Amino acid sequence: MKGISRELVVGIFVGIAIGAVLSYALAVHDGTSGDIRTCPVVNHGILTGYLVRASPTTGGEATARAAERAYLEQRSPNYPLELFREMYRDVPGRKEFIGLSYVFTNDNLLYGRFAISNETPPDFEFASPAQDMSQRVDGAGIITPKWAVIFVSLYDFGGMNSVEELRLTAPGEWKLEYYGGTGDILTGDVLRVRFSSMKRDNYVVLAFETDGSLDHPPQIEVVIDGDSYLLLRDYSST
Repeated sequence: MKGISRELVVGIFVGIAIGAVLSYALAVHDGTSGDIRTCPVVNHGILTGYLVRASPTTGGEATARAAERAYLEQRSPNYPLELFREMYRDVPGRKEFIGLSYVFTNDNLLYGRFAISNETPPDFEFASPAQDMSQRVDGAGIITPKWAVIFVSLYDFGGMNSVEELRLTAPGEWKLEYYGGTGDILTGDVLRVRFSSMKRDNYVVLAFETDGSLDHPPQIEVVIDGDSYLLLRDYSST
């Protein structure tokens, strides 16, 4: 160290600091590093570990917890999606698969879709990412005559979270059995989950005891920057 000038040492440390700042800025700008991966390839060996925790026969809380754990540990909504897809064929009796995926730019809806299907296995896929995404909302679930489980991830790619609230209107006979998520839940005729402006990667997982009918799926909407968007609704209402 005696042969190295003080200016050189200072320059090295300044360079390291600048490099760290640039790396962080690139990770934040990319939107796929650190917080959440929106479209990764699912490892089916890892997925199997979550499938054994789910319960195709009794459903409800066990399946909701398995989906929640898969999302939190793998940091991707694709794992709950594939979990529901894989277990769907093992759920006895009548059932429906639901999926939704929407991409926003500048806090406005760009494109997306939802599906309510009784196909085995359902072919629903999340929407492709857009270059200038500001937010995206992805979800999936299973509804049976005895139980329903719904998972939704809500991600904001900006500096502050503009995804303010998720609203779910379920059939009146449904009874909330389990809630997991990053927001504050308010129950009532319309179930509301409100999110902090300081957290950009949010999720909601819900388990219900259902009323024995598949005739009326829930309605799901989100509020982004003050505007409400209906993301899932009964096909018969269109």
